[in-house]
Amino acid sequence: METTKSRPKGLIRRAAQFPRLLRILKVTPFAITAIWTTGETRTNDFRQRFERWARQPDLAKLMDWGIFSQVVIGEQGSFAWPNVVMTIDTNHFPNAEPSQALELDPDVCYAESALVSLFNPLNELSKLLKEERTKSGITQSELAKRTGYTLQYINKLESGTTDATFGTLEWILKVGLGKRITVSSSGLTA
Repeated sequence: METTKSRPKGLIRRAAQFPRLLRILKVTPFAITAIWTTGETRTNDFRQRFERWARQPDLAKLMDWGIFSQVVIGEQGSFAWPNVVMTIDTNHFPNAEPSQALELDPDVCYAESALVSLFNPLNELSKLLKEERTKSGITQSELAKRTGYTLQYINKLESGTTDATFGTLEWILKVGLGKRITVSSSGLTA
C-alpha cells in the first residue's frame, strides 16, 4: 500500500460546521431519509416545497414521483437529480454553466429536515478503527505514519477520547488500512 502524509485539511471540524449527506437510507413518495455528516438521521419531506416548486418549471419536474425517486447524493453533498437539468440565468450568475444537473443547497436541506435519530458515530467508529487496525496486524505507530497523524491522535481516536468527524475516520481507514466504511441503518462496517 502506498503511504501518504498529505491528509485533507480541516476535516476534523468541517462536517460539524457544514452538514453534508453520507447516505440515503430511504426514498418514499416525496420524502427522503438520510444520514448526515453530523451523525444524525434526518428526513426531508419535500411536499412542503411543492408550492414553491410549482412556480419554477425546472423544480416542478420533481413533483413527478418517477423523477423524484431517482435522487442521488450530488457533488456538493446534497440531494441531486442528474436527470433534471436546471436552466441557469447567466445574467445573475455569469460564471455558471447555462444548464446543469439539479442539486439542492445542502444547508437548506439540512435546515428544513426533521431529526429522526441521533447517532454518535465516534464510539462505533473508534471501535471499528481499532478492530480493523488489529485485524490488519499493524501498530498505532504504523497507522500514524501511513496517515500523517500523530501516534497520540490515533490513540485518542481508538479510545474515543477526542473529537473527530466521520470524514476524518473514514479517511484514516481508507488511507491507513485500505478499508472503506459502509454506513447502513444497522450501523457501520469496514
